[in-house]
Amino acid sequence: MDELDPSATYVWLRNWKYLIIFPSPSYRSRFTYQFDVSVFASLFNESDPGTFMSFVSIGETANFTPGMSITVDTDAGWPLVADLTQPSTGTGTGLYNGRYGYLTGRTTVQRSFTVARSRTPAIAVVVGAVGIISMLGRTTYVFGGTGYSSITPMDNAGSEGRITFHYFPLPVSVPV
Repeated sequence: MDELDPSATYVWLRNWKYLIIFPSPSYRSRFTYQFDVSVFASLFNESDPGTFMSFVSIGETANFTPGMSITVDTDAGWPLVADLTQPSTGTGTGLYNGRYGYLTGRTTVQRSFTVARSRTPAIAVVVGAVGIISMLGRTTYVFGGTGYSSITPMDNAGSEGRITFHYFPLPVSVPV
């Protein structure tokens, strides 16, 4: 006999993975990259309680080769964490009344690592959405087109898919 447990919690997860390969430096360098992750979540919460979260995680390599898999193992931020029973709190957080509407969030990812001359740095970026509700809860997330939910790497000007990066050559030690 199956029994319902109203205290049980269920988690919905959706994520997207991006691989970004950068040009090789001419000298051993400190490689720095930066991008923003913007979140727009259109939703209808039909029960209490509920939580919506978005995340960004990354993996890095200083020497990418074709066919290589990059392990994504570094937490790079939570652009949006929202209690779905609470209305949005003001500018920059969306227009959500505690039952329906949209929520927004943003975080900046900036990291650096050393890259040897003529090596190819690359990063793997995973952005995702997590919905948490009780057993009998119901929340609808609308994905699918312009004006609907999205979690997108963006540059500072709001252009999707843009990542800024630069190399800073490191000094070479020469024996005397």
